[in-house]
Amino acid sequence: MEITLPIIYFNWLKENTEGVIEENGVCLYGLNDLAERNEIYEAYKYMPSYYIIGDDSGDTVYVMEKNISSTAVYSVGMGDMDENNVVKISENFLEWVRNIAGFIEDETSLEDVCTIYLKDKPDEMADLLMIKKIFNPTVSIGDILQNIKTGREVMLVSRINKYKFQKIINRYEYLLKNLRVE
Repeated sequence: MEITLPIIYFNWLKENTEGVIEENGVCLYGLNDLAERNEIYEAYKYMPSYYIIGDDSGDTVYVMEKNISSTAVYSVGMGDMDENNVVKISENFLEWVRNIAGFIEDETSLEDVCTIYLKDKPDEMADLLMIKKIFNPTVSIGDILQNIKTGREVMLVSRINKYKFQKIINRYEYLLKNLRVE
């Protein structure tokens, strides 16, 4: 399957390969999630002219047109995914990222990053699923449980901006007890 990403989004993605999740729940997919989420949501079937670039951690996805010069961002409900139902929310992706989504660029230097490990199993399975959703490690839930059972920590994210991590923890503070930050 050939993928045509808007250049404005492609350039942002080069600097944000892990993707980002904001305190308000807005999630922009990283390289690992991009193709997978579009496949899972069957974007090629329901919205062949658009590519899903993120979601609101609820029932709305954010999309851009499959056009190298596209800059606009649209939203559409997951239960209503059809090209006729998209709503333009911004003329410019980067402006939307800075203003609407609340992401703050250049808050810290690129060296100001940390690595996140899961050091023990959360009390509730729902918490483990939330950790998986937030940090999107490449390891499966089964492998996470197996590693934790044998006393091994699991690396969730190898490089995350400390500012972004702090914003995540501000929202999900109850998960911090299960994490180790390096």
